[in-house]
Amino acid sequence: MKFKLSILAAAVVVVGGAILLLNHHESENSVQSTDDAYVQADLVQLAPRIQGQIATVNVADFQVVKEGDLLVQLDDAMARANLAQNKADVEAAAAAIASLQAGQQQQRQTIAQYQAALQMDEARLQLAKMELDRFSNLAQTGAGSHQDQQKAAAQYQVEVATGLRDQAALAGAQQQLVMMDADILQAQARLERARALQQQSELQLSYTRILAPMDGVVAERAARVGAYVQPGQALLTLVPSASLYVQANYRETQLAHVTTGQPVEVEVDALPGKLLKGEVERLGPASGVSLAAVPAHNATGNFTKIVQRLPVRIRLLADQPELAALKVGMSVETRIQVGI
Repeated sequence: MKFKLSILAAAVVVVGGAILLLNHHESENSVQSTDDAYVQADLVQLAPRIQGQIATVNVADFQVVKEGDLLVQLDDAMARANLAQNKADVEAAAAAIASLQAGQQQQRQTIAQYQAALQMDEARLQLAKMELDRFSNLAQTGAGSHQDQQKAAAQYQVEVATGLRDQAALAGAQQQLVMMDADILQAQARLERARALQQQSELQLSYTRILAPMDGVVAERAARVGAYVQPGQALLTLVPSASLYVQANYRETQLAHVTTGQPVEVEVDALPGKLLKGEVERLGPASGVSLAAVPAHNATGNFTKIVQRLPVRIRLLADQPELAALKVGMSVETRIQVGI
C-alpha cells in the first residue's frame, strides 16, 4: 500500500512539474541565448566627390590604415590650374580696389581744392562788390568816371561767373566721388566672388585626395591606377577597427525582459574556449521581415503563424585582447543575463 502511495506521489510530482514546465513562458528564463548572431561593423564605402582619373592607389586589399592616411589620389593637374587662375583673379580684384581707393583719395583732394577755390571766389566777389559800390557812388557824385564804374561792374560779373563755375566743378567732383564709391562696392563684390571661386577650387583640389576617415582595414578595393571614376562611384570599403559590435536576432518570445545595459556573454565560433563580454546596447524597432524589400502580406490566403526575430545590438566591452581577432561576419552565440 505504501509502495502504491509512493508511486502515486511521484506521479503527481512529475505531472505537476510537467504542467509548470509547459506553462513556463520562454521569456521567463534568466538567460536568453541565440546562435543567430554575427559580428558586425558600420562599414564605410569611400567614393570620389568629383570625376577624374586615378593617379595613385596607396593601399592594398586588407591593409590596415590610420585616420588621415592618403588612400587614393586623383589627377589634380586641372584642379591646380583652376586654383592658380582663381588666385590670380583674387589678386587682380584686390589691385583694382586699391587703384579705385587711390583714385578716391585723389578725388577728395580735388574736392578740397575746389572748396578752397570757392572760398577765394567768395572773397574776390566781396571785394569786387565793394569796388563796384565805391565806383558807383563816386560816379553819382561826379568824383569818379563812368568808365571806372563799368570796369568794376564787369569785374564783379567775372567774379560771379567764376564762383558759379567753381561751384559746378565742386558739384561734379562730389558726384564723381559718389560714383567712385559705387565702383568700389562693385569691385569688392567682384573680389568676394573671386575669393569664393578660389575657395571652391581649393575644395576641388582637396577632393582629389581620398583620405581614411577613421582607423580601419581596407576591403573590396575597386580603385585601379588609370581608371576614370565618377562622383559617388565606390572605390573601396573601409572596415572600422574600433567599432565592431554583435547583432543577435532573438525570437520575439525571448525579449519580454530584455533591456539596454544587461550583461551579455559572447562566444565566437572562431575562438573556441574564449568568452567575450558585452552589454545590450539597444533593441531593434522592427523585425527583419518588416524591413524586407518585399514584406509579407498575411491579409490574404492561408496563414501559418511564424515566430518573428528582432535584432538586438550588443556592444562589446573594451580592453579585451580577443577583440583584435574578430572579423565582420563571424558567427557567435550570445547569452543575455536577464537576471530574473
